[in-house]
Amino acid sequence: MFLDLYPRFWDVRNTISPVKEFVGHTKVPFISAQDDITNIGVIIDVSSRIGKEEKVSIEIAIQTINNASSNKHKLVLHVRDTGVNPLQAYMAAEDLIKKTKVNAIIGMETWQEAVLVAELANQAQVPILSFAAPSITPPLTSMRWLFLVRLTNNDTLQMQCVASIVGSYGWRRVIGIYEDDGYGTTCSGTLTLLSDALKAVGAEIEHSAAFPPLSSLSDPKSFIREELEKLYDKQSRVFIIVGSSLELATQIITQAKESGLMRRDSVWITEDSITNQFDTEDNYEPQIYALRSYDTLSTLAFALEKSSNRTTLLENILSSNFSGLSGQIKFTNGELSRSTTYEVVNVLGKKYIVLKSWSAEYEFSDNVIDKMVQVKSTVGAVMQVLGNRVYWPGGLLSRPPLGWVMPSDANPMVIGIPSKTTFEKFVQVNKDGEDPTGFCIDVFNKARERLYYGLPHSFKPIDGKYDELIEMVYNKSKTVYYCKSVDAVVGDFTILANRSNYVDFTQPYAESALTMVVPVKSKEKVWLFTKPFNSTMWLAISFVFIYTMFVLWFLERRSNPDFTGPWKNQLSTALWFTFSTLCFAHREDLRNNFARVVMVVWLFVVFVVTASYTASLTSMLTAQHLEPTISDIATLRRSNSPVGCDGDSFVRKYAVDVLGFHPNNIINVMNEFDYPDEFKSGKIKAALLELPYERVFISRYGKEYQVTDDAHRFGGLDFVSNL
Repeated sequence: MFLDLYPRFWDVRNTISPVKEFVGHTKVPFISAQDDITNIGVIIDVSSRIGKEEKVSIEIAIQTINNASSNKHKLVLHVRDTGVNPLQAYMAAEDLIKKTKVNAIIGMETWQEAVLVAELANQAQVPILSFAAPSITPPLTSMRWLFLVRLTNNDTLQMQCVASIVGSYGWRRVIGIYEDDGYGTTCSGTLTLLSDALKAVGAEIEHSAAFPPLSSLSDPKSFIREELEKLYDKQSRVFIIVGSSLELATQIITQAKESGLMRRDSVWITEDSITNQFDTEDNYEPQIYALRSYDTLSTLAFALEKSSNRTTLLENILSSNFSGLSGQIKFTNGELSRSTTYEVVNVLGKKYIVLKSWSAEYEFSDNVIDKMVQVKSTVGAVMQVLGNRVYWPGGLLSRPPLGWVMPSDANPMVIGIPSKTTFEKFVQVNKDGEDPTGFCIDVFNKARERLYYGLPHSFKPIDGKYDELIEMVYNKSKTVYYCKSVDAVVGDFTILANRSNYVDFTQPYAESALTMVVPVKSKEKVWLFTKPFNSTMWLAISFVFIYTMFVLWFLERRSNPDFTGPWKNQLSTALWFTFSTLCFAHREDLRNNFARVVMVVWLFVVFVVTASYTASLTSMLTAQHLEPTISDIATLRRSNSPVGCDGDSFVRKYAVDVLGFHPNNIINVMNEFDYPDEFKSGKIKAALLELPYERVFISRYGKEYQVTDDAHRFGGLDFVSNL
């Protein structure tokens, strides 16, 4: 009822043993103090299931190699028991090197054992072929332990496989379970790899639960049950067991089922170190440990065949390149370099079903080796990459498990909402605290209706700042019992970088930006009739007017009696005649042909000027021209003018830290209806409002206020949770 990972290896029935290639060789020059014996040391835990499989596999390989030889040189095994104790492994290696004079040592199931034995091997220059590798390979491993050869891969690819499963189903948080052996290096490295791989798919480890070795517990069942009960308060129901013995993992899974942690929407995943030991009805073939042990001795035998001393033996081991029972045997920097393909299996009692294969190159596929039918997973999109026939802990579900605690009528999701908001159109709480209304509540209800599962919930009005409400969600995720906490908050919350560090946001449902609203002032209308033209234009028109007047007077004064008489009469007549042409009201006749030509030009100029003037003046009279009292934020800041904002939101801190306003110049305004009074009283000269609030404010008081300056963009308005 849970998912496991198997490292995929070649079918033994279709594989020709590489040891058969020894047949036909006339001489095998084994390195030994004796002419006919090559001593090989083996350090394993002979009492464990893995150790027993490895011992049998190594003995079969020795027998095959010795029978294939056509001379008297034989490989002799010297097996030592570690007892799951690194110090005992060290003493066994010391005995094998100094007393037995072995030419190579194989085994070591843990990295702690391998490191201690490798220190001795460096001094004695004895090659060590280890079954263990660190979770994260240190960069100088091959230089520090020259004679250490690792016949396995680290956990990087396996943790990427686990993260691919988590990411493809959209699970955001997981709980890591591991066995703390007292050394901590392997478990911490595996958890680090898992954490890094999960971050790449948008997930994280919510909590890590450590369990001591089963042998150190006097009452294992009670202890494990108590530790599992501590996980009830966690939101996640995706459990990943890494770095654990089979015995401990079995007890954890058994107690988890009895404790109710394997119900609907729960997910359990184990890594290959546990899966490879499951005793299933299909387990009739040699497991990976046996195949790897056989390949290890084959690698050593090939190298011994071509070696004349210990230095060349190490070189020949590292230059190995052949297809073994467990896959391709080839080394890079002292470590097996093949790319492992994992099978994701679904364990059901004593049986398991292979769901998909996974590799770094093809990700999920039906058959990486044969068909290479790829099933790409997309981060953020829920895809059933393992198929529709997965038996989850809750049974065969019609949908993927949610991976987190589902609310119920008895235990609904507690959703916090701000009890007091500056703009009530977004969230408004009734006096009884029930059935809140507003745009944000409507968006939440519409989104809830589109879920494919029910979401029992209750609203909890909270009197506090917006950052305090977000902190309550964070406290819930970290189980801070001494602080108030809620499962999520709904309202007009803005996505900010610092908030995203410890809570999750939904997709934004409204645009968010910081704008500045200021009062407007009307332009003076006393001299409005002069505004259609600027001073230069008025000066040019005046000059043309006077010039035309004198030209007409000069041309008409001798032949036209209307332009005769005293000088004052002549000038006044010329002035009146020229001016009256502006409105085509002149009565005097022109008798000079040159004067008529001048008049045609003048009338054309008059027509153009009057048309332009009339259009401009009409526009000024019909459109209301308002000017902001303050043009931009920089001007407001330089003038040390007071500015109003919502004191419960992030805007006050943003105005001080980012925009550079002095804290004393920022006035808290607690209600949208208080802004006009604050403006009229002169307590504030401008208001810093987020874009949705600005639109509400302008729609109500648009004639008296204006938005100025460029908006400072944010992530948008959305809801907050930690699911």
